[in-house]
Amino acid sequence: MMDLRSDPPKFTDVMHDIFLLDIAYPDDVSAMAWEGRHLSVRVNHPRNQAIYVYHPETSQVEVLQSEVGILLFFPGGEWTELPKFEATPTYRDEYELIWVDRPEAEPQRLVVQGHVPRNYPDLNAEYLPGSSQMVFSSSQGVSLVSIPDGALLGFWELAGGSASPSTFALASPDGKALVAIVERVGLYYIPLPNK
Repeated sequence: MMDLRSDPPKFTDVMHDIFLLDIAYPDDVSAMAWEGRHLSVRVNHPRNQAIYVYHPETSQVEVLQSEVGILLFFPGGEWTELPKFEATPTYRDEYELIWVDRPEAEPQRLVVQGHVPRNYPDLNAEYLPGSSQMVFSSSQGVSLVSIPDGALLGFWELAGGSASPSTFALASPDGKALVAIVERVGLYYIPLPNK
């Protein structure tokens, strides 16, 4: 990490100096993210599969353990996904939901249905903070899920989507619809159910 506020710029080895990890980057990392001022990394090492979250307000590092993918929710509606690396994909569409900086919020488990079989391992996810909903997309279709209870609010199959190597669904600017982008197939407009 480079801090351009100083002259000369200050460099910080994030893995070593912040997370106190002695691992080979990027070989021993399955995912990392920077949301707001929080840093997070998921380690993929034979002896360490932990998730590390740096809290800038306290300069503390929180260590989490999970056998499934992680969805971290940050203050202000930001979020990130830290998937579990799988050498052989299991298509286990299960996530642990963790609210960062809200210790009173218990982690929740979410199992996403309807996306198997598909032609690539990972689901694409999008958080809709204004409605506390997640959108998951794959070659099978698009699902809308309530957060944190995991209730399926809708599933839309995308005609011709199974031939696509990737599918992404994004919220429209007014939040009333989804736009699914299906590579090599086209665009789909999906009106969202009224709240």
